[in-house]
Amino acid sequence: MADEQGGIESAPPLTAYEIARAKKEAELKRAQKQKRKLIIYSTLACIAVIVGLAVVLGYSYS
Repeated sequence: MADEQGGIESAPPLTAYEIARAKKEAELKRAQKQKRKLIIYSTLACIAVIVGLAVVLGYSYS
């Protein structure tokens, strides 16, 4: 009805291909977020280990 009165037309229904592509893109974004988080946490863990070793070695030499 809104179409006849010059209103906004409804979007055409999505095809199976478009739905699959959208799902794949969402999955890729989620994987990239998880990878970024893993890199950040791994870096922080490495820094913590290095600082811990420096403290232990510093105390053992002094």
